[in-house]
Amino acid sequence: MSERRRDPNYVPKLALQRERSWLEQTKENLARSASSYAEFATVGMGQYASPDMFDFGCTFETQPYASYGFALDGDQLGDGNDDDASVLPIVFPRCSGGVWRWEQTPQGYYTGAWVYMCVDVLGEGAPAVGTQWLVDHSFTFSGLQAMKKLPAGLIAG
Repeated sequence: MSERRRDPNYVPKLALQRERSWLEQTKENLARSASSYAEFATVGMGQYASPDMFDFGCTFETQPYASYGFALDGDQLGDGNDDDASVLPIVFPRCSGGVWRWEQTPQGYYTGAWVYMCVDVLGEGAPAVGTQWLVDHSFTFSGLQAMKKLPAGLIAG
């Protein structure tokens, strides 16, 4: 029997290659940072909640940062011309959005979110209750140490 086989620290070459391969695949799969984007459109004022979970397309090890923004067509606001009663003064809607529930794996990783959006108007010069603004809401989820989702068939057991 060779000296190597008697050594309890001996690792067969094949096992070492598998281990190195697994480590390289894991390093490749781990991202330094990852981002996921979601867009929703609403019409009118009120509160809206997504009935379905937004799937990130990656798995975050820790709760990702959620950023929100919105955009609307300026032609919906009027031009502020007080001489023409048919033109509304410019009134900007107040919009907000956020996460009301996270989707997590049994291990505690974050894979998706349910989001909400609110559209309202405050102050004087508010338009009539029936105002139907079309608002585009955007969410960005970002974080460190995220893993890409892979089809189950590619993951070796």
